[in-house]
Amino acid sequence: MEGSSLRMFLGGVAALLMCTVCMATDHTVGGSTGWQVPDDSSFYEKWATENTFSVGDKLIFDFRTGSHNVIQVEKAGYESCSSTAPIRSFTEGPATVTLEAGIHYFLCGVGTHCNSGQKVTISVSAGTPSPTSPTPNSSPPPPPSNSASPLTFAGTATILLATLVSSYLYV
Repeated sequence: MEGSSLRMFLGGVAALLMCTVCMATDHTVGGSTGWQVPDDSSFYEKWATENTFSVGDKLIFDFRTGSHNVIQVEKAGYESCSSTAPIRSFTEGPATVTLEAGIHYFLCGVGTHCNSGQKVTISVSAGTPSPTSPTPNSSPPPPPSNSASPLTFAGTATILLATLVSSYLYV
C-alpha cells in the first residue's frame, strides 16, 4: 500500500509539472528589439497589445547591464515616469518577471528613457483566454515570435520527465 501511495503521489507531481510548464509562455519584451529606447514612443504599448499574457507567463527584459534597467511601479509612477517608489527593480539584464493576474507597469529609470517611450503596461488575464473568431485582415500575420523556443524545450523536458516517472510507476 505504501508503494502505491508513493507512485500515485509521483504521478500527480508529474501531471502538475506537465500542466504548469506547458501552459506558460516566455515573452521577450519588444520582441527582437529587446528593452531599449524605442524610435517610436508607442512601440512597447503596441507590442503589449499584440500579445496575450496569462498568469505564470514570464516577461524577459533583454537589455545590457548599465545601459538600462527595469522598474516596476504603480500607475501614477508609470504615468509620470517616476521610479522613486518602485515595487521591484532589476539592474542586471536580462531580467525575468513571472506574471500574476492584474495590470503591471514597467519603465526604464535611466535618464529620460521612460519619457522617450521605454515603458510598458502589461494586462494579465486570470484564466486561459477564450478563443475568439478570427477577424478578416488584409495584412499578412506577423512572423512568429522567438518565445516558443524555451516553451518547446520545457515541454519536451516535461514530457521526458513524465515518461520516466510513469515507467517507474508501472514497473
